[in-house]
This record gives sequence, structure tokens and C-alpha cells, in this order.
Amino acid sequence: ISVFAVPMDTTTPPANTLGVDASGFNIGEEIRLAGFELTPGPWTQGQEVHLSTYWQTIEPPSTDYRIFVQIVDAEGQLVLSADHFPFEVDPSSQISNIELNSAYLEGIDGQLPANYPNAGMIPTQLWRPETTLKETHPFAADLPPGIYEVRVGLYDATTGERPDVDDAAPGGVENYVALTSIEVE
Repeated sequence: ISVFAVPMDTTTPPANTLGVDASGFNIGEEIRLAGFELTPGPWTQGQEVHLSTYWQTIEPPSTDYRIFVQIVDAEGQLVLSADHFPFEVDPSSQISNIELNSAYLEGIDGQLPANYPNAGMIPTQLWRPETTLKETHPFAADLPPGIYEVRVGLYDATTGERPDVDDAAPGGVENYVALTSIEVE
């Protein structure tokens, strides 16, 4: 029997905050990316790295979003991409039962979405306002030596549409957040 627990809220602040006032970037009208933690560089080719993102709910999300992580090279070309639902279940983990914190079921009459847990153990439609969730995703840095930019964002799992990011940067609105640059040796 495998047991898996997911906390309702995290009180540990992210190592790297985002935004001009460190409150994060709003992604659409419903979710804010508050910060992140990333395996420190320089990375080596093929190294497993971990990206933790800190998400805050502004309004209850109206859809189940997928998170995308992109690595782009110095010319802006996409060289690595990892898309996943938040808190996605690894099929090889052999989890036989998932118990969800009852606070997530408030306001939905205790009924989980029909596709649960295929949209992640805590699909974005169940995220509650004024909570912060820390989600960690591993990926392999299968990249040649160079300098790369790490980007993250959300997209609607049904339509593929990406909500805009209000980044207050010159040029206005994008549909991803550029987190940091990293070197691969």
C-alpha cells in the first residue's frame, strides 16, 4: 500500500521571489506565480534538476491548467519542454488510493472532478483563494553546454490557451514568466 499526503498550504517562502514588489506575477485573473526554487547551476549534461514553483490562488480557477516549463537557448529557441498537471501522479508509483485534504472539497459538495486524479492530485479547479501551493517537478538537463533561460507558465488543458502574464515589464504582457538563466557545462 502506498500513502501520499499533500499539504493544504505552505508557509515556507520561496528562495526566489518574483515581480517588482516580490508579490509575484498574475497569470490571468485567477493564479499568481509567487516564486521558485531551482537546482543551483551550473548544471551538467543529463543531470536531474528540480524546479519548485509557488502558486497562489487569487480567484477559484475556472479550468484545469497544465504547467509548462521551457528551456530556451541564447537565440530564443525552445530546446527542452516539460508539461504536466500540478501534483500529477506518476503512473509508475503504484498509488492505490489518494486521500485529498477535505478543505479542497469545500464548496463543491465533496464531489471530485470526473477525471480525478488524471488532472493532478490537486487540479487547479480545486485550488482555494489565499492559499499557497508549492509544486516540485524534476526533469533531466539533457542540453549541450551553454546559457539557457528557464520559463514557466500555464495553459488550459482543454483549449491549449495560455493566460496572459501581467509582468509590468516594458512591452507589457507575455504568456510565460522568465524565471532565470542557467549555465550547462
